[in-house]
Amino acid sequence: CKFGHLPPGCTDGNFWIRDALLWSEELARTVCHPVALSILEEYLGTPEIHWCHQPIVSTLFPFSGEDREVTAMGSAWHCDYPYDPRLPAADWASDAVLGVQYNVCIDDFRCDNGATQFLPRSHTQAAWPTTQRLSQSSVEVQQMCAPAGAAVLFDARMWHRACPELNTSGEDRMAVLNVVAPTSVHKFKKRRSRWVESQFEGSSCAQGLDNREMDEVRRLCVRPP
Repeated sequence: CKFGHLPPGCTDGNFWIRDALLWSEELARTVCHPVALSILEEYLGTPEIHWCHQPIVSTLFPFSGEDREVTAMGSAWHCDYPYDPRLPAADWASDAVLGVQYNVCIDDFRCDNGATQFLPRSHTQAAWPTTQRLSQSSVEVQQMCAPAGAAVLFDARMWHRACPELNTSGEDRMAVLNVVAPTSVHKFKKRRSRWVESQFEGSSCAQGLDNREMDEVRRLCVRPP
């Protein structure tokens, strides 16, 4: 994907672009890549899948070095939708996989630019990462390092966090975020954009896609729940 970086001076935290599906053909082609879809459908156990919100372009700012609490979106340890104890869709007891995160690195993900932290195999805990559970884990935290253009797929139950305090590179770092689930799981109302859905057919992005790509984007990102 081709996205411009912010000028120097922005530090700490992150921000999201939510409407890129309307103007980025590269993003649209990435989210409906046939290899990724094949893996997602196999892991989720069904071809009936959808994106729970439109693809989000996330930018992580470089850390200023100031001694203050980290409050960026996703910086606390968490699982991804629909596995959230505050949401009715969470079903920790189910054997079925209800969510997969499908992220794409726009930039290299390195230790020095805040590559996402993971607790390997934590999805097998089938539980939210509370302070007590984290303190009892014997598994060492790792950062997910990958080159620009790499796709990263992981179970939504995996314990992970954004770590803006580790972006000491002096540059921002970008990625595309996608939450994928069986169509039986409702879309994420808090992050879903009905406006993007309503504008897609007439967008400049839609005009540049071939028939397969259009069908897949409609199926995955635009159609009603």
